[in-house]
Parts: sequence; structure tokens; C-alpha cells
Amino acid sequence: MRNLLSVIFLLMATTAIAAPFLVCDPQDGVETYEVFQDGVLVSGDVPAQSDGSLKYDLQGITPGAYAFTVKACEGLWGCSALSDPFVSRNPVSKPTDLRMIK
Repeated sequence: MRNLLSVIFLLMATTAIAAPFLVCDPQDGVETYEVFQDGVLVSGDVPAQSDGSLKYDLQGITPGAYAFTVKACEGLWGCSALSDPFVSRNPVSKPTDLRMIK
């Protein structure tokens, strides 16, 4: 039994998702979202979560300062206006003047 619990624990640990996500509050009636990065459509058919919110995986996007905006869409009514932008921050800079001292 102890070995089985260890295996289950290891499997659960390896399936953890650590990528950053772009999220928003739940919206009534939303079916999909359109995600824009710096004004360019990067994903046009992101399914809404069961509560109508957005959870967009940013894995694969190079860290940097970007302005993300989103449209909420519903089949009959089309899409909303663009959201207010969320501006991601720049990644930390690499260390400079690395040296040893005595």
C-alpha cells in the first residue's frame, strides 16, 4: 500500500502545470475568447472555462513586456470590444560584473 501511495504521489507531482496563464473574471454567456498580444490576434477560439472565465496558457511565449487584450465572444451576438490591456513585465536582467572577491 505504501508503494502505491508513493507512485500516486509521484504521478501527481509530474502532472503539475506551472506555466503562467492569462485569466479574467467569469462572464455570463461567453463561449470563446480572442486573445491579442501587442494588438495582434494570437488565438481566436479559446474556449471559455465552465464558469465563463478565461484561462489562456502563456507557455511558449518568450518572457517580455507585452500588452495583452481580449475579446469575449458569444455565437449570436459576436464579440465584445477589446478589454483594457494587461501589460506583462520585463524579465529580470542577467547579472552583470560577475567576479570573485577575497
